Amino acid sequence: MNGVINKTDGNFLHGWAVSDIANQGLILGPYPIYEIDVDEIVTLRAKAVMNIQTPEEDQARHFNKVPIEKFYKAKGIQQIVDHPVDYEDEQRMYKDLAEGATRLNDLINGRGLKVFLHDTSSITRGPTLAIVYLCMYLRHPDWQNPEAVEKYLKKLHPIGEPNMLAVHNTIEAYKHI
Repeated sequence: MNGVINKTDGNFLHGWAVSDIANQGLILGPYPIYEIDVDEIVTLRAKAVMNIQTPEEDQARHFNKVPIEKFYKAKGIQQIVDHPVDYEDEQRMYKDLAEGATRLNDLINGRGLKVFLHDTSSITRGPTLAIVYLCMYLRHPDWQNPEAVEKYLKKLHPIGEPNMLAVHNTIEAYKHI
């Protein structure tokens, strides 16, 4: 059947691939769709989930969070946090990333929870936020060198292509946190 595609999506999902960021209390991955995805997150000992997709992204993908959130709760996920990081406005993005790093710090270090951090594909935003968190909250030995933290993260999460300009600009703008 011939047809016309009237919608495009710049994210190409590479399948379900999650990465446990060693000794950091953090798991990176794309948004879960099936119960088996939640099972893998739980196997990695996640007790919290942070979704950084925007509501518009969820809507565009016809993503219904209700069934997934039921799976989370049934399988022992204690905390579910929606913290959209929007790339449409740079200044807003930096603020979203800094606030997201603060929320991760609270969940991981304040509450002692291991967090599954997801965006749509886990290629850019999730790894970007992870690096901002690791640098701003001194969670990596090379926290003053974002490129070294990027190298560390990419060893553990090879599909990641973090936005290093956003990392640097966020850290510079919000280093007072």
